[in-house]
Amino acid sequence: MKKIYLLMAASVLLLAGCNDDTKVDNPTTDAISLDANDKTFDAEGGTVDVVVTSSSNWTLTRDYEFDWVTPSTTTGSNGDTVTFTVEANTTEETLESVFTFTCGEARAEFTINVSAQTVVTPTLFELIDPVSGVANIPVKKQNDSDRLEVKIETDIPYTQTFVKEPEWGDEVPWINFTSKTQPETGVVVFSFDYTENTDVEEREATFTLASDNSDNPKKSITLKVIQDQTDGIRLNRTKFVVPLEGGSFDVEVKANVNYIVEIDDEAKSWLRQTASVDGKYTFTASATPGERLGKILFATPSGSLATQADISQKEESTINLAGNIAHNRAWPNWKDEPRLTGMTTITMEALVNGNFKKGDFQVGDDRYSTIMGIDGKFMFRIGGRNFYSNQLSLSWIENQPNTTDPNEQLYFDRLIESMDNHDDLTCTIPQHTWTHVAATFDIPNKMVRLYINGELVGEDDRADIKYGVPYDSNKCTIYPIDLCVPHNDELDDPVTRCFWVGYSYHEDRYLDGMISEVRIWDRVLAPAEFKEPGHFYSVDPNSNGLVAYWKFDDGGTGTGYGTIKDHSPLGNDLATEKPVDWQFVSIP
Repeated sequence: MKKIYLLMAASVLLLAGCNDDTKVDNPTTDAISLDANDKTFDAEGGTVDVVVTSSSNWTLTRDYEFDWVTPSTTTGSNGDTVTFTVEANTTEETLESVFTFTCGEARAEFTINVSAQTVVTPTLFELIDPVSGVANIPVKKQNDSDRLEVKIETDIPYTQTFVKEPEWGDEVPWINFTSKTQPETGVVVFSFDYTENTDVEEREATFTLASDNSDNPKKSITLKVIQDQTDGIRLNRTKFVVPLEGGSFDVEVKANVNYIVEIDDEAKSWLRQTASVDGKYTFTASATPGERLGKILFATPSGSLATQADISQKEESTINLAGNIAHNRAWPNWKDEPRLTGMTTITMEALVNGNFKKGDFQVGDDRYSTIMGIDGKFMFRIGGRNFYSNQLSLSWIENQPNTTDPNEQLYFDRLIESMDNHDDLTCTIPQHTWTHVAATFDIPNKMVRLYINGELVGEDDRADIKYGVPYDSNKCTIYPIDLCVPHNDELDDPVTRCFWVGYSYHEDRYLDGMISEVRIWDRVLAPAEFKEPGHFYSVDPNSNGLVAYWKFDDGGTGTGYGTIKDHSPLGNDLATEKPVDWQFVSIP
């Protein structure tokens, strides 16, 4: 009987086991949730992190594609964090974007709002001084600290006001905005600095004073500044050359005073005025077998104001006029020209004639006569560090090897003189003699050469240097030259050096003499090219590679851009700080 009971129990257990094996669990329910459902930013935008809790992997979508908000990811799994980056709202409307997190059939939304930009619309923005909107300033300042001050009354903070400068183009900027202050609530004072007007005509500049820095200011005022003229008589040229066989020439006069025209007594027998129309005077010289000089005086009846034109009748040469730029300096207003940027091959040349006297050699301290270039970057000159004052030299930037920090080394780059020939007389420039000088700089071939009157007087094989980037601490490194640095007066701190002719670093480093036929090429001229007939005295302005060509034979009296014409196709005329002292010459 006991066996029967055991058998029945085993059967019951077996049936129970079969029932468990056939049972099916319910599927897992889809679920997703966020640790936050929305976020509101102020107009500046920002970032927000959202933690996702989900039953399985999830995806992220948005209602519309907006470029002002970006999620760090659009897919993930349980416990992941999504970072939303929100840009500033520059509009006057609130921005909204809705993001949807999806896990199977489950969804969760996250809404981002960005507040509208707070815009202050001024109701008051008026000139106090000058009320008329026209400011008159004198010919020159009485004191260096003098400024034109313009006052406005406004109900917005002065930090939200600005000044738009005039479009100067090729004109030399003669007035500029310097600062603004708020001496009392509701009043803003704009200060302007200006230079002396040496012209016989008044000049104008127009500024815009506005209530914000957008392209469409809420309030704006037009300010016209008029500077008085200098009373005087101005000539388009002060030097004229007439051939021995005689001929005519025109003198153009600008004046704001009454004046008379008189030929000096010594020239009256051979020089006469033959026409006069609207300030343009024509003079005619008779033929002569030999050279002679004459003068034409333009003066007020009292003689208190006067200027003169000098006439040289002589056998014509290739070059009849040159500029003495001692204690002067010239600069271009470079146009955006890629040929003057990143230059790896350069030739600079000029004719010079000056007081290049050999002084006592002093290491690190000797006379500089700058021909052209950028101080601390690329400089062609006579004299220099560790050179006699009559020796031709070239300097450039070159990284030195074995430095641990290339950025620091770049900042502390030193000038490397091209030759170390202090006592080599072949590299010296004679005094008061027209001399052709040239320098070629060839980075790809790592070669520097100097020429005097077409003869090679020095070369430097920089075979140990490395050209360009990347930086290599085991080699010297040299980089392309950028001449096209925007012009400035080099008075800022830190200073930005720019290109000059006849000046570098300090006013003492002027070119002490005359200059002519100043040229820059974007290629290396071959030695034979310097010796081509007439090369020293003139070249075709359309020559291959010629990127600047200032002949310095203009003879004008101005100081603005265009004073020295650039005869190359690029047309980057030079301005001068003072009128050029033009000299009659006969070259060759």
